Amino acid sequence: MEFPPTPSSVRDARRFVSDVLGSAVDDEVVGRVLLAASELATNAVEHAATPFVVDVELSGEIVRVAVSDASSAQPVVRDAAIHDVGGRGLSLVSKLSTRWGVDDRGHQKTVWCEIPVAPPSG
Repeated sequence: MEFPPTPSSVRDARRFVSDVLGSAVDDEVVGRVLLAASELATNAVEHAATPFVVDVELSGEIVRVAVSDASSAQPVVRDAAIHDVGGRGLSLVSKLSTRWGVDDRGHQKTVWCEIPVAPPSG
């Protein structure tokens, strides 16, 4: 689903992801997926400032969330200081997911992550 580059679109993107997942996964997983989706959408709004598309897919034991925007600027994982207001989004996505990455398509990109439906064993 496509969203405009406005702060309220982050909330709308979360609602979209929640609606897609429905009751297919438990609340804890939904919470992790919504947090990751929120961080990816926020990055699209704040850094790309272009309309963005959110895709969510449940495949087997993985939920994949992808956010595509029309910016070629690559995301950077920052080491935010304790007093920094932002800069923790991709670090958080990394901790919530088993894999994440960026698909670069020239003048646009897709940032995606995969979150397990069942918690990792161990």
